[in-house]
Amino acid sequence: MPRGLLVTLLHLLAAPPAIAALAMTAAPPCAADSFGYGALIGLQHDSPAVDDEGQDFGSDGSWKPLAGALVSWHGAAWGAETRAYYGQRAFASSAFPTDTPVRVDFLELGLVAMRGLGSATGRWTRELFTGPQTGLRLRARRSFRDVDQDVTDQFREADLKWVAGFRVGRRAGTSQLFLDGSLAWGLTNLDSTNQQEIHSRLLSFSIGWRR
Repeated sequence: MPRGLLVTLLHLLAAPPAIAALAMTAAPPCAADSFGYGALIGLQHDSPAVDDEGQDFGSDGSWKPLAGALVSWHGAAWGAETRAYYGQRAFASSAFPTDTPVRVDFLELGLVAMRGLGSATGRWTRELFTGPQTGLRLRARRSFRDVDQDVTDQFREADLKWVAGFRVGRRAGTSQLFLDGSLAWGLTNLDSTNQQEIHSRLLSFSIGWRR
């Protein structure tokens, strides 16, 4: 076989791996669309904005637990996530003794858009997220002299908010561990009696796992 033909054949055989390597460099595996799911736990604190009229109402200063699940979709830079979690909030009111805060249970449902920051191929990830979130009131109660009193009807059934936050994650194989923080800005009045305007300012921190 002529030497020139042999060299040409060797070049052709070597070309596919080189082309494949170039393609992998240009389009990292995580650029493909992917769906995932996960779970989260954390703490939240509501310091509501209240008008100057009517009785005094505000946060009792405590942090309350949250726990739930999420489903997400991620592309090369953008993504979306929906989450559902149980969360409790505690309030203090001049209508009750200071040692009997009102505890309100909510089922929070949110849908947010997510924007990745920095490299999509590194082990660490950073994301901004924002979107609507609704808290469905489950029950509200206060304990006075070891007796639980139901005050559910004093709080509106749904609490619509706009949430924005930041997440840091670390990849571990096909999964990711993350820590995020967010602020949800209440858009509806929590007071079902409309005697005063009470809007949530819900600060949350959570850790979670996403596959």
